[in-house]
Amino acid sequence: MWTGYHHRAVHELHERYGPVVRIAPNNLSFINPQAWKDIYAHKKTREQEMIKDPEFYVRNPDAPHIVSGNHEEHARYRRLYSPGFSLRSLREQEPLIQGYVNIFIKGISRACENGETPVDMVQWFNFVTFDIIGDLAFGEPFGCLEKGATDWLLKLNQIEEAQMHFRVIQHIPLLGRYAREIVNLMLPSDAVKGAEGHRKLTREKVTRRVNYNVSRPDFMEHILRQPEGKGFTFGEMLSNSATLIQAGSETTATLLSGALFLLLQHPDKMKKLVDELTTSFSSDEMMTIENTDRLPYLAAVLEEGLRLYSPAVPGFPRQVPKGGATIDGKYVPGGVRVPGPTKTAR
Repeated sequence: MWTGYHHRAVHELHERYGPVVRIAPNNLSFINPQAWKDIYAHKKTREQEMIKDPEFYVRNPDAPHIVSGNHEEHARYRRLYSPGFSLRSLREQEPLIQGYVNIFIKGISRACENGETPVDMVQWFNFVTFDIIGDLAFGEPFGCLEKGATDWLLKLNQIEEAQMHFRVIQHIPLLGRYAREIVNLMLPSDAVKGAEGHRKLTREKVTRRVNYNVSRPDFMEHILRQPEGKGFTFGEMLSNSATLIQAGSETTATLLSGALFLLLQHPDKMKKLVDELTTSFSSDEMMTIENTDRLPYLAAVLEEGLRLYSPAVPGFPRQVPKGGATIDGKYVPGGVRVPGPTKTAR
């Protein structure tokens, strides 16, 4: 688990012991479909809801964000963000996204010398997703496609490493409450400073976007147009933007990398996908978001990529309410933490 392969260890435990496994003190892992409904579905009363595990969802020092926020905070953030993720906004954002995709394709062609030199596609997928999410979140890219890995991208990698160790230490009795301090002592100083640097750079980018008085189809546009007291506080802009950058870049790059790997491992499936794309469009200009959304095999490839290379393999743990609850037909006492590992889910 310490090496970053927590999902493999949990998968092996479920293979050996079945659909319910105790993976740490006070932690039960469930993988059956009914368990997911019991854990994550809305309940009739607030008292029956399984809250987000407070030990897993570490609060951002600036303000809560859409992932860590409680029920009311999450609902408000989602309501304010939803226009930026609507179909209408996606159509308005398409030229911006397509611009980065074009740079991405040209960059790969240049890097591989027209097919003569191997390239690291994981790295290139991170470059393009990081630049796209940077523009949509802050109004400007990070320049990865033009300059390669930036200091900010390296800081995000450091944060991922720190979070991985933090999650493991959290589960150790007596040490869990000191997880943050222990991780800070064990990791290199550069890794510890990664989160601080991420917040500092986020503040600079958000400040520029707030002062940029030009309408553009990004995630911040609707929020900035809200009357005073109705939108985000500046702290909420910082925490949510920092979360969007981390969640919107690396996760998409993981899916794309996994899907490409699987396609290369199965040439017949690659051919079927290429055939669907080439027979569906007469030109590159026809390959729009709306048109590609109608391709069943492309959708199947992405769905299978999400299943086999889930960007969020540990799941998002909840905590059983005080009175206990029934999960997948089994009674679970209150206070128990119940993650739903996406890699192993049935």
